[in-house]
Amino acid sequence: MAELCKNSRELNSILYGNSESEPVSEACAKLTQEFFRENTLQLLIICLPKLNLEARKDATQVVANLQRQQVYSQLIASDYLEANTNLMDILIASFEDTDMALHYGAMLRECIRHQTVARVLSYVLTVDVV
Repeated sequence: MAELCKNSRELNSILYGNSESEPVSEACAKLTQEFFRENTLQLLIICLPKLNLEARKDATQVVANLQRQQVYSQLIASDYLEANTNLMDILIASFEDTDMALHYGAMLRECIRHQTVARVLSYVLTVDVV
């Protein structure tokens, strides 16, 4: 877990830059591609409760940033989430843990910004109500 905590800080630094440098768009694009290709989003969501508070904050910011990253004018996150709608179930179910609800809620909010995810989630919530 210590390695994952360290990596979340490094991912955050690549995507947002640091006091010494701005983010490099090529590095952000490469990170975005690898993040979704390797199914890291699901791993991060599942492992989030095991991280310390600072790593959780970093992970939440990383997920938020990657949802908006375009690679070759395409939102990779949108395609990924459309193919992995089970992640929305995980995020919604995670609200039961009050210590984690803030982090999962921020991730869910960023995911819902994608039209395909919002449409699927809207349908699921409508079916559950009826």
